Amino acid sequence: FLLLSTELYSLEITNNGPITTGAQATVQARLRMKNENVTSNWYHFNWVYAPLILIEKSEQQFNSTINVTGEFPGTFPVSVWVTHKHCWLCRPIARNVTVLQITEFITGNLTIAQIEDSRVTTHGSSSSTDTVTRISFSLHDPSHYFKSASFVYNWDFGDGVYQITKEPFVYCNCSSMGNRMVHLKVVAEWEQIGSIIHEREMMQKTGDFTSALELL
Repeated sequence: FLLLSTELYSLEITNNGPITTGAQATVQARLRMKNENVTSNWYHFNWVYAPLILIEKSEQQFNSTINVTGEFPGTFPVSVWVTHKHCWLCRPIARNVTVLQITEFITGNLTIAQIEDSRVTTHGSSSSTDTVTRISFSLHDPSHYFKSASFVYNWDFGDGVYQITKEPFVYCNCSSMGNRMVHLKVVAEWEQIGSIIHEREMMQKTGDFTSALELL
């Protein structure tokens, strides 16, 4: 997260991106007092998020949260400044900015784990030969945008072997040393009611992911 300080206050701001277009992101700001002698007060959080669309906003004494969405991919700054609750025209006591990344594709990451003696050991991208390696995909979907979607996973192990699954993981019996690139194409499909003619239509998003697999 980013941290901007004044003499008496610090303001932390975070977001849970990246997200895909149409999904929602949560941006949180928290005000901290650096001096214990500062009198506690109520504060107002002023957000700037355009061209993103505000879905929801909540505010407490020392923190504020907004949920935003975007229909177009890009990198969008979201900023906030804090004033005393009943002094809107006063100089801000703290301000900060975070950058939200929005993509038109599925977001997530690949992980590689080696299975030894019924135990799973995560090695990043390294794995020993003659062992079973689990390659799995973790979907990043904090707002549950894909909750009604069905997924298909197209695996390319970089050695001429391909596999299609409905589960986000595969097991690979690695038997040759060297480096290879594992490629995964994720396809998500779901049914949605159109906003204009209110007919059901099939929606689809894809995502491409690559990870280096080093066989020792």
